[in-house]
Amino acid sequence: MRCYNTTSEGAAAATSPATTREAAGRMSALSQLQVLQQFSKQLVRAAYEQAVSREWLRSLQQAAAALASDRTNSAAETQPTHKVTRLDEVVKKQDDNSVQTYILPRIFSSLAYNLEKVEGRVEAAGQPEIVPEWKLKRTKEVSKLVVEARTRSLLTSIASAESVASKLKRIEDLSDLIKQHPVAKSYSVKHGGINTLLRMRAHERNEQTMLSIREALAMMGYVDPLPGRGIRILSMDGGGTRGVMVIQLLRRLEELTGKRVCEMFDFICGVSTGAIMACLYGPHKRNLEDCSLLYKEISSRIFSRSPIWGTGKLLWSHSYYDTEHWEELLKTYIGTIPLIKTARDPSCPKMAAVSTVVNQAEVMPYIFRNYELPEGVPALYTGSSRHQLWEAPRASAAAPSYFGEFRTGDLLHQDGGVLVNNPTAIAIHEAKMLWPGEQLQCVVSFGTGRCHPLDLAIKNAATNGNGDSYSSWKQKFTKILESATDTEAVHNMLHDLLPNNVYFRFNPYVKEVSSMFEIRPEKLEELEREASLYARRNEEKFHQVAATLTQPRTYLQKGQDWMKQQTTLLTSRKP
Repeated sequence: MRCYNTTSEGAAAATSPATTREAAGRMSALSQLQVLQQFSKQLVRAAYEQAVSREWLRSLQQAAAALASDRTNSAAETQPTHKVTRLDEVVKKQDDNSVQTYILPRIFSSLAYNLEKVEGRVEAAGQPEIVPEWKLKRTKEVSKLVVEARTRSLLTSIASAESVASKLKRIEDLSDLIKQHPVAKSYSVKHGGINTLLRMRAHERNEQTMLSIREALAMMGYVDPLPGRGIRILSMDGGGTRGVMVIQLLRRLEELTGKRVCEMFDFICGVSTGAIMACLYGPHKRNLEDCSLLYKEISSRIFSRSPIWGTGKLLWSHSYYDTEHWEELLKTYIGTIPLIKTARDPSCPKMAAVSTVVNQAEVMPYIFRNYELPEGVPALYTGSSRHQLWEAPRASAAAPSYFGEFRTGDLLHQDGGVLVNNPTAIAIHEAKMLWPGEQLQCVVSFGTGRCHPLDLAIKNAATNGNGDSYSSWKQKFTKILESATDTEAVHNMLHDLLPNNVYFRFNPYVKEVSSMFEIRPEKLEELEREASLYARRNEEKFHQVAATLTQPRTYLQKGQDWMKQQTTLLTSRKP
Protein backbone atom coordinates (compact mmCIF):
# COMPACT_ATOMS: atom_id res chain seq x y z
CA MET A 1 0.00 0.00 0.00
CA ARG A 2 2.72 2.25 0.80
CA CYS A 3 4.55 1.62 -2.46
CA TYR A 4 1.31 1.90 -4.37
CA ASN A 5 0.50 5.22 -2.93
CA THR A 6 3.96 6.49 -3.60
CA THR A 7 3.87 5.27 -7.18
CA SER A 8 0.43 6.80 -7.80
CA GLU A 9 1.41 10.13 -6.42
CA GLY A 10 4.56 10.18 -8.52
CA ALA A 11 2.65 9.27 -11.68
CA ALA A 12 0.08 11.94 -11.02
CA ALA A 13 2.81 14.45 -10.46
CA ALA A 14 4.52 13.36 -13.66
CA THR A 15 1.38 13.70 -15.85
CA SER A 16 -0.12 16.85 -14.32
CA PRO A 17 1.54 19.50 -16.59
CA ALA A 18 0.57 17.74 -19.81
CA THR A 19 -2.98 17.27 -18.69
CA THR A 20 -3.25 20.92 -17.78
CA ARG A 21 -2.01 22.07 -21.18
CA GLU A 22 -4.44 19.78 -23.00
CA ALA A 23 -7.31 20.98 -20.88
CA ALA A 24 -6.35 24.59 -21.52
CA GLY A 25 -6.17 23.94 -25.26
CA ARG A 26 -9.58 22.32 -25.25
CA MET A 27 -11.02 25.21 -23.27
CA SER A 28 -9.48 27.77 -25.65
CA ALA A 29 -10.81 25.99 -28.71
CA LEU A 30 -14.21 25.73 -27.10
CA SER A 31 -14.22 29.43 -26.25
CA GLN A 32 -13.24 30.46 -29.78
CA LEU A 33 -15.89 28.19 -31.24
CA GLN A 34 -18.52 29.64 -28.92
CA VAL A 35 -17.49 33.18 -29.87
CA LEU A 36 -17.71 32.34 -33.57
CA GLN A 37 -21.08 30.67 -33.06
CA GLN A 38 -22.40 33.66 -31.11
CA PHE A 39 -21.09 36.09 -33.73
CA SER A 40 -22.65 33.99 -36.51
CA LYS A 41 -25.96 33.95 -34.66
CA GLN A 42 -25.84 37.73 -34.25
CA LEU A 43 -25.16 38.22 -37.95
CA VAL A 44 -27.97 35.86 -38.92
CA ARG A 45 -30.33 37.53 -36.45
CA ALA A 46 -29.41 41.01 -37.69
CA ALA A 47 -29.84 39.98 -41.31
CA TYR A 48 -33.14 38.34 -40.46
CA GLU A 49 -34.40 41.40 -38.55
CA GLN A 50 -33.19 43.62 -41.37
CA ALA A 51 -35.00 41.59 -43.99
CA VAL A 52 -38.15 41.38 -41.89
CA SER A 53 -38.09 45.13 -41.18
CA ARG A 54 -37.50 45.97 -44.83
CA GLU A 55 -40.23 43.64 -46.04
CA TRP A 56 -42.61 44.88 -43.35
CA LEU A 57 -42.02 48.53 -44.19
CA ARG A 58 -42.29 47.89 -47.91
CA SER A 59 -45.56 46.08 -47.31
CA LEU A 60 -46.87 49.08 -45.41
CA GLN A 61 -45.96 51.48 -48.19
CA GLN A 62 -47.29 49.17 -50.90
CA ALA A 63 -50.53 48.93 -48.95
CA ALA A 64 -50.68 52.72 -48.72
CA ALA A 65 -50.01 53.06 -52.43
CA ALA A 66 -52.64 50.44 -53.19
CA LEU A 67 -55.14 52.25 -50.99
CA ALA A 68 -54.44 55.50 -52.79
CA SER A 69 -54.56 53.70 -56.13
CA ASP A 70 -58.06 52.46 -55.38
CA ARG A 71 -59.12 56.03 -54.65
CA THR A 72 -57.53 57.33 -57.84
CA ASN A 73 -58.73 54.68 -60.26
CA SER A 74 -60.54 57.32 -62.30
CA ALA A 75 -57.47 59.52 -62.55
CA ALA A 76 -55.07 56.62 -63.17
CA GLU A 77 -56.13 56.37 -66.81
CA THR A 78 -54.69 59.80 -67.58
CA GLN A 79 -51.83 59.94 -65.06
CA PRO A 80 -48.96 57.46 -64.49
CA THR A 81 -49.03 55.41 -61.29
CA HIS A 82 -47.17 57.11 -58.48
CA LYS A 83 -44.30 55.03 -57.09
CA VAL A 84 -43.49 55.50 -53.45
CA THR A 85 -39.72 55.76 -53.34
CA ARG A 86 -39.08 57.70 -50.16
CA LEU A 87 -38.06 54.50 -48.34
CA ASP A 88 -34.75 54.53 -50.18
CA GLU A 89 -34.31 58.17 -49.23
CA VAL A 90 -35.03 57.62 -45.53
CA VAL A 91 -33.30 54.23 -45.06
CA LYS A 92 -29.91 54.04 -46.78
CA LYS A 93 -27.56 51.10 -46.88
CA GLN A 94 -24.34 52.08 -45.16
CA ASP A 95 -22.24 48.92 -45.54
CA ASP A 96 -22.79 45.24 -46.39
CA ASN A 97 -21.24 44.12 -43.09
CA SER A 98 -22.84 46.78 -40.91
CA VAL A 99 -26.03 46.50 -38.96
CA GLN A 100 -28.65 48.91 -40.32
CA THR A 101 -31.03 50.85 -38.14
CA TYR A 102 -34.43 52.26 -39.02
CA ILE A 103 -35.96 55.38 -37.52
CA LEU A 104 -39.66 54.65 -37.35
CA PRO A 105 -40.89 58.25 -36.87
CA ARG A 106 -39.16 59.28 -40.08
CA ILE A 107 -40.58 56.31 -41.95
CA PHE A 108 -44.10 56.96 -40.73
CA SER A 109 -43.77 60.65 -41.59
CA SER A 110 -42.53 59.61 -45.01
CA LEU A 111 -45.53 57.34 -45.38
CA ALA A 112 -47.88 60.13 -44.35
CA TYR A 113 -46.11 62.48 -46.74
CA ASN A 114 -46.73 60.15 -49.67
CA LEU A 115 -50.32 59.61 -48.67
CA GLU A 116 -50.88 63.37 -48.54
CA LYS A 117 -49.32 63.82 -51.96
CA VAL A 118 -51.45 61.09 -53.50
CA GLU A 119 -54.62 62.32 -51.78
CA GLY A 120 -53.85 65.80 -53.02
CA ARG A 121 -53.76 64.48 -56.56
CA VAL A 122 -57.06 62.74 -56.00
CA GLU A 123 -58.73 65.98 -54.92
CA ALA A 124 -57.11 67.91 -57.74
CA ALA A 125 -57.91 65.32 -60.41
CA GLY A 126 -59.00 67.06 -63.56
CA GLN A 127 -57.62 70.42 -62.32
CA PRO A 128 -54.29 72.05 -63.24
CA GLU A 129 -51.44 71.25 -60.86
CA ILE A 130 -50.71 73.99 -58.34
CA VAL A 131 -47.14 75.20 -58.82
CA PRO A 132 -45.42 76.96 -55.90
CA GLU A 133 -44.88 80.67 -56.34
CA TRP A 134 -41.12 80.37 -55.94
CA LYS A 135 -40.98 78.03 -58.94
CA LEU A 136 -42.91 80.50 -61.06
CA LYS A 137 -40.51 83.28 -60.15
CA ARG A 138 -37.41 81.28 -60.97
CA THR A 139 -35.85 82.27 -64.24
CA LYS A 140 -33.53 80.19 -66.29
CA GLU A 141 -29.92 81.11 -65.81
CA VAL A 142 -28.62 82.73 -68.97
CA SER A 143 -25.01 83.76 -69.45
CA LYS A 144 -24.13 87.39 -70.08
CA LEU A 145 -22.68 86.46 -73.46
CA VAL A 146 -26.03 85.06 -74.55
CA VAL A 147 -27.85 88.19 -73.33
CA GLU A 148 -25.39 90.44 -75.12
CA ALA A 149 -25.70 88.46 -78.35
CA ARG A 150 -29.48 88.59 -78.13
CA THR A 151 -29.37 92.36 -77.49
CA ARG A 152 -27.16 93.00 -80.50
CA SER A 153 -29.37 90.82 -82.67
CA LEU A 154 -32.50 92.73 -81.66
CA LEU A 155 -30.86 96.12 -82.22
CA THR A 156 -29.72 95.03 -85.68
CA SER A 157 -33.19 93.76 -86.56
CA ILE A 158 -34.77 97.01 -85.28
CA ALA A 159 -32.46 99.09 -87.46
CA SER A 160 -33.25 96.99 -90.54
CA ALA A 161 -37.00 96.60 -89.94
CA GLU A 162 -39.24 98.13 -92.60
CA SER A 163 -42.86 97.36 -91.78
CA VAL A 164 -44.66 98.90 -88.81
CA ALA A 165 -45.56 95.50 -87.37
CA SER A 166 -41.95 94.32 -87.59
CA LYS A 167 -40.62 97.45 -85.86
CA LEU A 168 -43.20 97.24 -83.11
CA LYS A 169 -42.59 93.54 -82.46
CA ARG A 170 -38.81 93.88 -82.23
CA ILE A 171 -38.90 96.98 -80.02
CA GLU A 172 -41.25 95.23 -77.62
CA ASP A 173 -38.95 92.18 -77.64
CA LEU A 174 -36.07 94.45 -76.65
CA SER A 175 -38.10 95.94 -73.79
CA ASP A 176 -39.05 92.46 -72.59
CA LEU A 177 -35.40 91.40 -72.70
CA ILE A 178 -34.37 94.36 -70.52
CA LYS A 179 -37.18 93.58 -68.07
CA GLN A 180 -36.12 89.94 -67.82
CA HIS A 181 -32.36 90.59 -67.75
CA PRO A 182 -31.43 94.03 -66.34
CA VAL A 183 -27.88 93.63 -67.67
CA ALA A 184 -29.36 94.01 -71.16
CA LYS A 185 -29.78 97.72 -70.37
CA SER A 186 -25.99 98.15 -70.30
CA TYR A 187 -25.54 96.17 -73.51
CA SER A 188 -28.27 98.17 -75.26
CA VAL A 189 -26.53 101.45 -74.43
CA LYS A 190 -23.12 100.00 -75.23
CA HIS A 191 -24.16 98.83 -78.71
CA GLY A 192 -25.97 101.99 -79.76
CA GLY A 193 -29.52 101.27 -78.69
CA ILE A 194 -30.23 104.91 -77.83
CA ASN A 195 -28.78 105.98 -81.18
CA THR A 196 -30.96 103.53 -83.08
CA LEU A 197 -34.19 104.44 -81.30
CA LEU A 198 -33.60 108.20 -81.48
CA ARG A 199 -33.09 107.98 -85.25
CA MET A 200 -36.24 105.93 -85.59
CA ARG A 201 -38.22 108.31 -83.36
CA ALA A 202 -37.21 111.30 -85.51
CA HIS A 203 -38.86 109.80 -88.61
CA GLU A 204 -41.57 107.56 -87.16
CA ARG A 205 -45.20 108.50 -87.76
CA ASN A 206 -46.99 105.50 -86.29
CA GLU A 207 -48.33 106.37 -82.82
CA GLN A 208 -48.12 102.84 -81.38
CA THR A 209 -44.52 102.50 -82.46
CA MET A 210 -43.73 105.87 -80.91
CA LEU A 211 -45.16 104.69 -77.58
CA SER A 212 -42.95 101.60 -77.62
CA ILE A 213 -39.88 103.67 -78.55
CA ARG A 214 -40.43 106.03 -75.61
CA GLU A 215 -40.78 103.13 -73.20
CA ALA A 216 -37.64 101.40 -74.50
CA LEU A 217 -35.64 104.64 -74.29
CA ALA A 218 -36.82 105.17 -70.71
CA MET A 219 -35.75 101.64 -69.79
CA MET A 220 -32.26 102.44 -71.13
CA GLY A 221 -32.11 105.50 -68.88
CA TYR A 222 -32.54 108.11 -71.60
CA VAL A 223 -34.20 111.37 -70.52
CA ASP A 224 -35.44 114.09 -72.88
CA PRO A 225 -34.27 117.70 -72.39
CA LEU A 226 -36.20 119.86 -69.94
CA PRO A 227 -38.97 122.14 -71.27
CA GLY A 228 -38.19 124.92 -68.77
CA ARG A 229 -35.14 126.90 -67.79
CA GLY A 230 -34.16 124.30 -65.18
CA ILE A 231 -35.48 121.47 -63.03
CA ARG A 232 -38.88 122.11 -61.46
CA ILE A 233 -39.62 119.88 -58.47
CA LEU A 234 -42.80 119.30 -56.46
CA SER A 235 -42.50 117.57 -53.08
CA MET A 236 -45.42 116.61 -50.82
CA ASP A 237 -45.19 115.46 -47.20
CA GLY A 238 -47.20 112.70 -45.59
CA GLY A 239 -50.11 113.49 -43.33
CA GLY A 240 -53.15 111.35 -44.08
CA THR A 241 -56.36 113.20 -44.82
CA ARG A 242 -54.65 116.50 -44.05
CA GLY A 243 -53.52 116.25 -47.66
CA VAL A 244 -56.63 118.28 -48.55
CA MET A 245 -54.58 121.33 -47.54
CA VAL A 246 -52.00 120.55 -50.23
CA ILE A 247 -54.76 120.32 -52.83
CA GLN A 248 -56.08 123.70 -51.77
CA LEU A 249 -52.63 125.33 -52.03
CA LEU A 250 -51.95 123.77 -55.43
CA ARG A 251 -55.27 125.12 -56.63
CA ARG A 252 -53.97 128.63 -56.03
CA LEU A 253 -50.84 127.89 -58.09
CA GLU A 254 -52.95 126.59 -60.96
CA GLU A 255 -55.00 129.79 -60.88
CA LEU A 256 -51.88 131.95 -61.09
CA THR A 257 -50.04 129.98 -63.79
CA GLY A 258 -52.98 128.80 -65.88
CA LYS A 259 -51.37 125.35 -66.05
CA ARG A 260 -52.13 122.00 -64.50
CA VAL A 261 -49.80 120.41 -61.96
CA CYS A 262 -48.43 117.92 -64.50
CA GLU A 263 -47.46 120.85 -66.74
CA MET A 264 -45.85 122.98 -64.03
CA PHE A 265 -43.36 120.39 -62.72
CA ASP A 266 -40.79 118.04 -64.23
CA PHE A 267 -40.39 115.86 -61.14
CA ILE A 268 -43.06 115.00 -58.54
CA CYS A 269 -42.22 113.20 -55.31
CA GLY A 270 -44.45 112.21 -52.40
CA VAL A 271 -44.62 110.22 -49.19
CA SER A 272 -47.71 108.46 -47.86
CA THR A 273 -50.65 110.70 -48.78
CA GLY A 274 -48.23 112.67 -50.96
CA ALA A 275 -47.51 109.50 -52.92
CA ILE A 276 -51.22 109.08 -53.65
CA MET A 277 -51.45 112.63 -54.93
CA ALA A 278 -48.25 112.19 -56.97
CA CYS A 279 -49.85 109.27 -58.81
CA LEU A 280 -53.01 111.28 -59.46
CA TYR A 281 -51.23 114.46 -60.64
CA GLY A 282 -48.48 112.77 -62.64
CA PRO A 283 -49.41 109.62 -64.58
CA HIS A 284 -53.17 110.24 -64.39
CA LYS A 285 -52.97 114.02 -64.96
CA ARG A 286 -56.09 114.58 -62.88
CA ASN A 287 -57.23 118.14 -62.29
CA LEU A 288 -57.41 119.32 -58.71
CA GLU A 289 -61.18 119.28 -58.48
CA ASP A 290 -61.32 115.62 -59.46
CA CYS A 291 -58.44 114.85 -57.11
CA SER A 292 -60.21 116.51 -54.19
CA LEU A 293 -63.43 114.56 -54.74
CA LEU A 294 -61.60 111.30 -55.31
CA TYR A 295 -59.36 111.86 -52.31
CA LYS A 296 -62.31 112.42 -49.98
CA GLU A 297 -64.21 109.44 -51.38
CA ILE A 298 -61.29 107.06 -50.87
CA SER A 299 -60.70 108.40 -47.36
CA SER A 300 -64.33 107.99 -46.32
CA ARG A 301 -64.48 104.43 -47.64
CA ILE A 302 -61.30 103.39 -45.86
CA PHE A 303 -61.27 105.27 -42.55
CA SER A 304 -64.92 104.80 -41.56
CA ARG A 305 -64.61 101.83 -39.19
CA SER A 306 -66.03 101.19 -35.73
CA PRO A 307 -63.45 101.11 -32.91
CA ILE A 308 -64.54 97.65 -31.78
CA TRP A 309 -64.15 96.10 -35.21
CA GLY A 310 -60.92 97.99 -35.83
CA THR A 311 -59.41 96.86 -32.53
CA GLY A 312 -60.26 93.24 -33.29
CA LYS A 313 -58.75 93.62 -36.73
CA LEU A 314 -55.60 95.09 -35.19
CA LEU A 315 -55.16 92.17 -32.80
CA TRP A 316 -55.78 89.64 -35.54
CA SER A 317 -53.85 91.09 -38.51
CA HIS A 318 -51.87 94.04 -37.02
CA SER A 319 -53.86 96.53 -39.10
CA TYR A 320 -56.65 98.71 -37.75
CA TYR A 321 -58.20 99.29 -41.18
CA ASP A 322 -59.11 96.83 -43.91
CA THR A 323 -55.89 96.43 -45.90
CA GLU A 324 -57.45 94.21 -48.56
CA HIS A 325 -60.19 96.75 -49.26
CA TRP A 326 -57.56 99.50 -49.40
CA GLU A 327 -55.61 97.57 -52.03
CA GLU A 328 -58.71 97.01 -54.14
CA LEU A 329 -59.48 100.74 -54.09
CA LEU A 330 -55.94 101.57 -55.16
CA LYS A 331 -56.10 99.10 -58.02
CA THR A 332 -59.39 100.63 -59.13
CA TYR A 333 -58.51 104.33 -58.87
CA ILE A 334 -54.71 104.31 -59.36
CA GLY A 335 -54.35 101.45 -61.82
CA THR A 336 -52.29 98.31 -62.32
CA ILE A 337 -50.05 99.33 -65.23
CA PRO A 338 -46.27 99.06 -64.69
CA LEU A 339 -44.63 102.28 -63.55
CA ILE A 340 -42.21 102.36 -66.49
CA LYS A 341 -45.09 102.29 -68.99
CA THR A 342 -46.08 105.81 -67.92
CA ALA A 343 -43.00 106.93 -69.89
CA ARG A 344 -45.00 106.28 -73.07
CA ASP A 345 -46.68 109.65 -72.45
CA PRO A 346 -44.15 112.39 -73.33
CA SER A 347 -45.95 114.95 -71.12
CA CYS A 348 -45.97 112.73 -68.01
CA PRO A 349 -43.56 114.10 -65.38
CA LYS A 350 -41.06 111.89 -63.60
CA MET A 351 -42.55 110.55 -60.39
CA ALA A 352 -41.15 109.00 -57.22
CA ALA A 353 -42.90 107.56 -54.16
CA VAL A 354 -40.89 106.87 -51.01
CA SER A 355 -41.46 103.94 -48.65
CA THR A 356 -39.46 102.48 -45.76
CA VAL A 357 -37.91 98.99 -45.95
CA VAL A 358 -37.93 97.46 -42.47
CA ASN A 359 -36.68 93.88 -42.88
CA GLN A 360 -33.08 94.57 -43.85
CA ALA A 361 -30.01 94.98 -41.65
CA GLU A 362 -30.59 98.73 -41.75
CA VAL A 363 -33.90 100.56 -42.13
CA MET A 364 -33.70 102.44 -45.42
CA PRO A 365 -35.85 104.42 -47.86
CA TYR A 366 -37.05 102.77 -51.05
CA ILE A 367 -37.96 104.68 -54.23
CA PHE A 368 -40.80 103.60 -56.52
CA ARG A 369 -39.77 105.23 -59.83
CA ASN A 370 -41.47 105.65 -63.19
CA TYR A 371 -38.04 106.12 -64.79
CA GLU A 372 -34.61 104.49 -64.92
CA LEU A 373 -31.43 106.31 -64.02
CA PRO A 374 -28.99 106.84 -66.92
CA GLU A 375 -26.42 104.13 -67.52
CA GLY A 376 -23.35 104.57 -65.34
CA VAL A 377 -25.11 106.77 -62.78
CA PRO A 378 -24.95 105.11 -59.34
CA ALA A 379 -28.20 105.03 -57.36
CA LEU A 380 -27.88 106.30 -53.80
CA TYR A 381 -31.33 104.97 -52.87
CA THR A 382 -32.63 101.49 -53.56
CA GLY A 383 -35.62 101.48 -55.89
CA SER A 384 -37.20 100.11 -59.03
CA SER A 385 -39.53 100.95 -61.90
CA ARG A 386 -40.73 97.35 -62.28
CA HIS A 387 -43.67 97.69 -59.89
CA GLN A 388 -47.29 98.35 -60.76
CA LEU A 389 -48.58 101.87 -60.27
CA TRP A 390 -50.91 101.08 -57.36
CA GLU A 391 -48.09 99.44 -55.42
CA ALA A 392 -46.27 102.77 -55.00
CA PRO A 393 -48.92 104.44 -52.77
CA ARG A 394 -49.74 101.11 -51.14
CA ALA A 395 -46.19 100.71 -49.85
CA SER A 396 -45.61 104.40 -49.15
CA ALA A 397 -48.82 104.72 -47.10
CA ALA A 398 -48.51 101.48 -45.08
CA ALA A 399 -48.75 103.27 -41.73
CA PRO A 400 -47.74 100.92 -38.89
CA SER A 401 -50.72 99.45 -37.01
CA TYR A 402 -53.17 101.15 -39.37
CA PHE A 403 -52.41 99.18 -42.53
CA GLY A 404 -50.59 95.92 -42.99
CA GLU A 405 -47.02 95.86 -44.20
CA PHE A 406 -46.53 95.50 -47.94
CA ARG A 407 -44.17 92.92 -49.42
CA THR A 408 -42.45 93.17 -52.81
CA GLY A 409 -40.18 90.22 -53.40
CA ASP A 410 -37.90 89.92 -50.38
CA LEU A 411 -38.52 93.47 -49.13
CA LEU A 412 -41.07 94.49 -46.52
CA HIS A 413 -42.38 98.06 -46.79
CA GLN A 414 -43.95 100.42 -44.29
CA ASP A 415 -45.01 104.05 -44.45
CA GLY A 416 -42.30 106.24 -45.94
CA GLY A 417 -43.01 108.83 -43.26
CA VAL A 418 -41.52 106.51 -40.65
CA LEU A 419 -38.10 107.46 -42.00
CA VAL A 420 -38.55 110.33 -44.47
CA ASN A 421 -41.74 112.33 -44.00
CA ASN A 422 -40.35 115.30 -45.97
CA PRO A 423 -38.97 113.84 -49.24
CA THR A 424 -37.68 117.12 -50.70
CA ALA A 425 -34.01 116.20 -50.29
CA ILE A 426 -34.57 112.82 -51.96
CA ALA A 427 -36.47 114.50 -54.81
CA ILE A 428 -33.60 116.93 -55.44
CA HIS A 429 -31.07 114.10 -55.48
CA GLU A 430 -33.08 111.94 -57.88
CA ALA A 431 -33.75 114.87 -60.23
CA LYS A 432 -30.06 115.79 -60.34
CA MET A 433 -29.26 112.19 -61.30
CA LEU A 434 -31.65 112.47 -64.26
CA TRP A 435 -30.47 115.90 -65.44
CA PRO A 436 -26.91 116.19 -64.07
CA GLY A 437 -25.98 119.30 -66.01
CA GLU A 438 -29.10 121.31 -65.21
CA GLN A 439 -29.68 123.90 -62.50
CA LEU A 440 -32.62 123.90 -60.11
CA GLN A 441 -35.25 126.29 -61.43
CA CYS A 442 -37.86 125.89 -58.71
CA VAL A 443 -38.33 123.53 -55.76
CA VAL A 444 -41.78 123.68 -54.14
CA SER A 445 -42.35 121.73 -50.93
CA PHE A 446 -45.78 121.32 -49.33
CA GLY A 447 -46.45 120.28 -45.76
CA THR A 448 -49.75 119.09 -44.31
CA GLY A 449 -50.13 121.54 -41.43
CA ARG A 450 -48.39 122.27 -38.14
CA CYS A 451 -49.15 123.89 -34.82
CA HIS A 452 -47.89 127.40 -34.12
CA PRO A 453 -44.91 127.22 -31.73
CA LEU A 454 -46.65 129.53 -29.23
CA ASP A 455 -49.82 127.41 -29.18
CA LEU A 456 -47.73 124.26 -28.81
CA ALA A 457 -45.83 125.73 -25.86
CA ILE A 458 -49.09 126.66 -24.12
CA LYS A 459 -50.48 123.13 -24.61
CA ASN A 460 -47.30 121.53 -23.30
CA ALA A 461 -47.30 123.78 -20.24
CA ALA A 462 -50.91 122.89 -19.51
CA THR A 463 -50.23 119.18 -19.95
CA ASN A 464 -47.17 119.07 -17.71
CA GLY A 465 -49.20 120.08 -14.69
CA ASN A 466 -52.27 117.91 -14.99
CA GLY A 467 -51.75 115.60 -17.93
CA ASP A 468 -53.94 112.56 -18.41
CA SER A 469 -52.61 109.42 -16.78
CA TYR A 470 -54.18 107.23 -19.45
CA SER A 471 -54.27 107.41 -23.23
CA SER A 472 -55.72 104.96 -25.71
CA TRP A 473 -53.51 102.77 -27.89
CA LYS A 474 -54.72 104.74 -30.91
CA GLN A 475 -53.54 108.03 -29.40
CA LYS A 476 -50.16 106.52 -28.60
CA PHE A 477 -49.63 105.11 -32.08
CA THR A 478 -50.78 108.35 -33.67
CA LYS A 479 -48.37 110.45 -31.63
CA ILE A 480 -45.46 108.12 -32.34
CA LEU A 481 -46.27 108.04 -36.05
CA GLU A 482 -46.69 111.80 -36.37
CA SER A 483 -43.49 112.57 -34.47
CA ALA A 484 -41.34 109.91 -36.13
CA THR A 485 -39.80 112.40 -38.56
CA ASP A 486 -39.31 116.12 -38.15
CA THR A 487 -40.31 117.61 -41.51
CA GLU A 488 -39.14 121.07 -40.52
CA ALA A 489 -35.57 119.86 -39.91
CA VAL A 490 -35.23 119.03 -43.62
CA HIS A 491 -36.80 122.38 -44.48
CA ASN A 492 -34.35 124.30 -42.30
CA MET A 493 -31.40 122.58 -43.94
CA LEU A 494 -32.61 123.24 -47.50
CA HIS A 495 -33.56 126.81 -46.62
CA ASP A 496 -29.95 127.44 -45.64
CA LEU A 497 -28.45 125.72 -48.70
CA LEU A 498 -30.69 126.81 -51.59
CA PRO A 499 -31.37 130.35 -52.87
CA ASN A 500 -34.56 132.06 -51.74
CA ASN A 501 -35.73 132.46 -55.34
CA VAL A 502 -35.42 128.70 -55.96
CA TYR A 503 -36.66 126.93 -52.83
CA PHE A 504 -40.18 127.55 -51.48
CA ARG A 505 -41.81 125.80 -48.54
CA PHE A 506 -45.54 125.99 -47.72
CA ASN A 507 -46.69 124.43 -44.46
CA PRO A 508 -49.76 126.18 -42.97
CA TYR A 509 -50.21 126.85 -39.28
CA VAL A 510 -53.42 125.31 -37.97
CA LYS A 511 -55.35 125.83 -34.76
CA GLU A 512 -55.33 122.11 -34.07
CA VAL A 513 -53.41 119.39 -35.88
CA SER A 514 -56.16 116.90 -36.61
CA SER A 515 -55.66 113.17 -36.90
CA MET A 516 -54.19 111.77 -40.09
CA PHE A 517 -57.37 109.72 -40.49
CA GLU A 518 -59.93 112.48 -39.90
CA ILE A 519 -62.92 112.05 -42.23
CA ARG A 520 -65.60 114.26 -40.69
CA PRO A 521 -66.75 116.70 -43.41
CA GLU A 522 -66.76 119.71 -41.09
CA LYS A 523 -63.14 119.04 -40.06
CA LEU A 524 -61.98 118.65 -43.66
CA GLU A 525 -63.74 121.88 -44.62
CA GLU A 526 -62.03 123.63 -41.73
CA LEU A 527 -58.64 122.43 -43.01
CA GLU A 528 -59.45 123.74 -46.48
CA ARG A 529 -60.44 127.15 -45.06
CA GLU A 530 -57.21 127.40 -43.09
CA ALA A 531 -55.22 126.53 -46.23
CA SER A 532 -57.04 129.25 -48.20
CA LEU A 533 -56.32 131.81 -45.46
CA TYR A 534 -52.67 130.76 -45.47
CA ALA A 535 -52.50 131.27 -49.24
CA ARG A 536 -53.94 134.78 -48.91
CA ARG A 537 -51.43 135.70 -46.22
CA ASN A 538 -48.61 134.47 -48.50
CA GLU A 539 -50.00 135.86 -51.77
CA GLU A 540 -46.73 137.53 -52.72
CA LYS A 541 -44.82 134.31 -52.23
CA PHE A 542 -47.28 132.42 -54.42
CA HIS A 543 -46.87 135.00 -57.19
CA GLN A 544 -43.10 134.58 -56.99
CA VAL A 545 -43.44 130.80 -57.31
CA ALA A 546 -45.78 131.14 -60.29
CA ALA A 547 -43.35 133.47 -62.07
CA THR A 548 -40.43 131.12 -61.44
CA LEU A 549 -42.30 128.05 -62.64
CA THR A 550 -43.32 129.62 -65.95
CA GLN A 551 -39.86 130.77 -67.07
CA PRO A 552 -39.32 129.27 -70.55
CA ARG A 553 -36.14 127.65 -71.78
CA THR A 554 -33.76 130.12 -73.41
CA TYR A 555 -32.66 129.90 -77.03
CA LEU A 556 -29.12 129.22 -75.88
CA GLN A 557 -30.30 126.25 -73.84
CA LYS A 558 -32.33 124.92 -76.76
CA GLY A 559 -29.26 125.16 -78.98
CA GLN A 560 -27.20 123.30 -76.42
CA ASP A 561 -29.86 120.60 -76.23
CA TRP A 562 -29.76 120.18 -80.03
CA MET A 563 -25.96 119.94 -80.03
CA LYS A 564 -26.03 117.40 -77.22
CA GLN A 565 -28.56 115.23 -79.06
CA GLN A 566 -26.52 115.35 -82.29
CA THR A 567 -23.41 114.41 -80.36
CA THR A 568 -25.25 111.45 -78.90
CA LEU A 569 -26.32 110.31 -82.36
CA LEU A 570 -22.84 110.63 -83.81
CA THR A 571 -20.81 109.14 -80.98
CA SER A 572 -23.02 106.18 -80.11
CA ARG A 573 -21.85 102.84 -81.46
CA LYS A 574 -23.86 101.11 -84.10
CA PRO A 575 -25.25 97.66 -83.25
